[in-house]
Amino acid sequence: MIERVQTIFLFLSSIQLVVVLLGVPLWIDASEQVVDIKNNTLICLPVILVCLMSLIIIFYYKNRLLQMKLCRINIIFNILTLALYVFLLSFNNFHSLLETNFRFGFFIPFVNFFLLTIALYYIKKDDDLIKSIDRVR
Repeated sequence: MIERVQTIFLFLSSIQLVVVLLGVPLWIDASEQVVDIKNNTLICLPVILVCLMSLIIIFYYKNRLLQMKLCRINIIFNILTLALYVFLLSFNNFHSLLETNFRFGFFIPFVNFFLLTIALYYIKKDDDLIKSIDRVR
């Protein structure tokens, strides 16, 4: 069913990433240059992938095992996106890393990681509930 708890977390995950794609600044470096997704296509592609996968996972509610696998893959892609953020941040201005001002968009993938993890927990919980009901029969 689409109205399960994990649907809320997956939908919030995709909404957050849409906000990032709309141009929320990620960070401002020491030279006062604003870095956002629109300026950097290398960050844009994994964010779009994680966003679309979050929406696709919602509609696999009848196949919980596939939903769990896709959610785990989505968590891995989110971790890769976070690693890409850190790599680009350190690569572009390593000498002035302490002078970098992080903005709201930088922290969204961290929150997204926790939302995906909570969604995976509730998918697993549903699967365990169905298995326990099948044992009773």
